Amino acid sequence: MLIAFNCLKKSSSIKNYIKKERGIMVKKLIKILALVALLFSYLVPVVQVVRAEEAKTTNVTIHKIKLDNLAKWKMLKPQEDGTYVGDDGSIYNGNKLQNIDQYFGAGAEELSGVTFTYWLVKNRTQYEKMVKNPGQYDTVEKVKQELQEEGLETQPTGQSGVEVELLPGLYWVVENFGSYIGPNGETLSDSAAVPFGLELPAFNKDGNPIENLHVYPKNTITKPKIDKDFKGKANAEKPNKDKELRSQTVGDIVAYDIETLIPVGTRYATSKWSDQMTEGLTLNKDSFEVSIGGGPVSKTDYKLTTTETGFELELTKEGLNKVNGQVKETKIKISYSATVNKKVIVDIPESNDVTFHYGNNPAHGNSPIPTKPNNKQIIVEKQFSDGKFPEDVDVQVTLYNAQTGKAVEPRQVATLTKQQPTHTFIGLDNDTEYKVIETNLSGYSAEYKKVNQNGQIIIVNWKDNNPPPLTPEEPKIVTGGQRFRKVDKVHDNKALKGAEFVVKNKAGKYLARKDATKRNEDQNQYDDAEKKYQDLVKVASTSNGQELMAAKEARDNAYKTAKSEWKWVEQEKDAYIFISGENGYFHVSGLVYEAYELVEIKAPTGYAKLITPISFVVGPGSMDGVEIESPEKLDIRLKIIDNKKITIPQTGGIGTIIFAVGGAAIMAAALYAYFKNNKDEDQLA
Repeated sequence: MLIAFNCLKKSSSIKNYIKKERGIMVKKLIKILALVALLFSYLVPVVQVVRAEEAKTTNVTIHKIKLDNLAKWKMLKPQEDGTYVGDDGSIYNGNKLQNIDQYFGAGAEELSGVTFTYWLVKNRTQYEKMVKNPGQYDTVEKVKQELQEEGLETQPTGQSGVEVELLPGLYWVVENFGSYIGPNGETLSDSAAVPFGLELPAFNKDGNPIENLHVYPKNTITKPKIDKDFKGKANAEKPNKDKELRSQTVGDIVAYDIETLIPVGTRYATSKWSDQMTEGLTLNKDSFEVSIGGGPVSKTDYKLTTTETGFELELTKEGLNKVNGQVKETKIKISYSATVNKKVIVDIPESNDVTFHYGNNPAHGNSPIPTKPNNKQIIVEKQFSDGKFPEDVDVQVTLYNAQTGKAVEPRQVATLTKQQPTHTFIGLDNDTEYKVIETNLSGYSAEYKKVNQNGQIIIVNWKDNNPPPLTPEEPKIVTGGQRFRKVDKVHDNKALKGAEFVVKNKAGKYLARKDATKRNEDQNQYDDAEKKYQDLVKVASTSNGQELMAAKEARDNAYKTAKSEWKWVEQEKDAYIFISGENGYFHVSGLVYEAYELVEIKAPTGYAKLITPISFVVGPGSMDGVEIESPEKLDIRLKIIDNKKITIPQTGGIGTIIFAVGGAAIMAAALYAYFKNNKDEDQLA
């Protein structure tokens, strides 16, 4: 019993102990829970503060910097603490730089007018892929294709950049190429810091978030270089501004080179050359040779459109891929030729203008088109591609001589507006080619159109935000000639018809016509027109002034028609024969400026042929026309050729008969005297 009692007593004590300990544990648990609750009450505001801090926006200011050379900055690496040391030793750590040119070096400046497009990249793996291969995501089109969404475009930068407010996240930023055009047509190129990624918020080296972050993507600004010259002489790096005026012969083939240097890192959407010749040149359409970067090109690299007097050559997408984004300057060379045709006018240069259109947007511009007046007038009309003439736009156009390339004097300038979109230039020479050239309208390219044959030009402006096109100084060709008159000076400068001549050059070769089919017809028409004009000049007065001018115009037109294409041959028998007309006139034209000889091969009837060739020099002014000082004094600048009348006595005529009769009488008298003397002597004997 005692043992059992003791057991019960111990059992009761154990229960009491357990109960007591359980109470203690409950109290401890309550205290712990209370402590946890207390700690949680303190932690919640901290978490909220951190979350609020994470959700805070960052003011990002993007500055666009222009550098003379990016080589140094391409090699620049961040320091261990993530900062960059500038040229002057100052540190960039996301803050605003106080002195741009000292930090980046001489020549650095901040650019206005540049815009950017940015995207929020929602996938970190995708973002890191873009950061690793930035060159594959450097245009708006490429990023749109990758992210399958449109980006947001900033406002243009000012002198203090452009500011955007961004929430925390991963961002990708690209520059909108073509948004900047410098005052001289420069565009941004060689992008080293565009595109770039941003992970926000950004933190400084102390671990504190940067509330106002400044970023400085950099570029160089450049524009292409272009030169056009005779074959082998084009040099885009150092063009010759005083181009050669080369004299040529009608029928000559003239070869040209166009050399263009495309800057490093460009991203052009347009590279197009537009060429227009004056009417004395005919394009040889099968003469084109094109090279890019010194290597051959495929026909798919460019599109060529030709006319008789010009062409357009534009790089296709395949061709642009060979010049865009290159690590070194790319040279494009275009070689072709033209033939001097019979429409060339002596001493008047024949021009061959080329215009290079380039930029980051498709272009519609072309070279100004030469035209002759209609009734001594040229009408110019201004249009816009969308059919809407802007209210606040004034467009200035200037009239140029297409052959000399110089503005017409006195200077003829017109301003076209919405209220007055057309202008008529008056008092012009119907035989001269002119060009109407528009002063570049910022943000537009000009497309020149010729209406019908002559006398009307339409200029259509297309909005494309490309730089102004480049037009290099072009080489010119010119031909010369000489006019002659065959006379008898002894007999009052009597005009001699029918004398025949050939022309000989200093190499001893003879001038021949390539196509003699219309030789006589053209010559006769010119002779008739010349005679009519000279007859009117002899009786010139105020009453026949208009008739005289009409005759002169007809004579000049006949002269142009009479010109043809020349070649040089070895044999005199193959030479072209120049024949003096009714008034003794004839001419030779379409020749290179140099010395020649005129060889008479047949004299006019009754005159002696010239034994010694007549020397003459073709040069500026040698083909000048008639100077009218008085009816008696005409053509004082002509080369006069004098022939002598044959004066040798003729045998077998009346002189011979008289001589024979006289001789017979003398002989008869002598015989009579002889026989008489003999008879007398016989009688004396």
